[in-house]
Amino acid sequence: MSQENLTRLLQTIADLPTLPTVYMRLNRLLQSPNSSASEIAKIIESDQALSSKVLRLVNSSFFGFSRQVTQISHAVVLLGFNTVRNTVLSISVFESFKTTSNHIFDRRQFWLHSIATGLIARALARKLNIEQDEEAFSGGILHDLGKLVLDQFLPQQFTQILDMAREQNCSLLEAERIILGTDHTEIGEYLMERWNLPHMLVEMVALHHTPSVMRSHPTLVSLVHIGDALARRLKLGFGGDHLVPDIDPFALEELSLTPDMLENMLDDIREQIHQSDDILALVN
Repeated sequence: MSQENLTRLLQTIADLPTLPTVYMRLNRLLQSPNSSASEIAKIIESDQALSSKVLRLVNSSFFGFSRQVTQISHAVVLLGFNTVRNTVLSISVFESFKTTSNHIFDRRQFWLHSIATGLIARALARKLNIEQDEEAFSGGILHDLGKLVLDQFLPQQFTQILDMAREQNCSLLEAERIILGTDHTEIGEYLMERWNLPHMLVEMVALHHTPSVMRSHPTLVSLVHIGDALARRLKLGFGGDHLVPDIDPFALEELSLTPDMLENMLDDIREQIHQSDDILALVN
């Protein structure tokens, strides 16, 4: 896909979303080594809807705290600054895209697929003792961000893409490349760079279909790649087409996994996802 095609396409979109101000303020504060939990809490509390979702999330089985958390400042201390940033980012992206009435592309099912991908990536990271499990979760949630751009801002072309994928039984990725000359991974990468998000997150979005394209974070990319494939295999939500992609051998090798090892993990992964049902507080 040429950069020229991508640029030309995105120049037709005059009002690409920006991340909410509260996230930008929070991110700036967290870049300072002197930031405190009370300062971070104050920023989150300035947005009532965000505060409510953070508290619902921190009290969900996803985090598994034994006592009810009622104060944002307490949540910040329990979660840690990095997890707070990733949590607020995930919620902010949900809020940045309004629901549409596209009768083919079900946004709720899309978010279910995205969350499932994040949950599987996180579960794999924990099983493999990879200490970036929350980053893997955020990458999983954001991996198909480009599809939201297409659905929100290029609905006619996106409907054509969805129709082609359904009628010809091909992947959305293939249909996007045929109709647009670019695809959702490149569009998502463009938007995340425009938002100045961390490079590891950008890579998980840009390379989740092509983990063997080496950049800086192949382990995280491999986690999201496998998370996406397994979420599709387990029919968790809907990403726009019904194809279950093969897992790239590179991703298995990067994570020191074999197909049999992955197969043996499936029951445990299903159970972890079942136990994290209330993560859907992010969607509602």
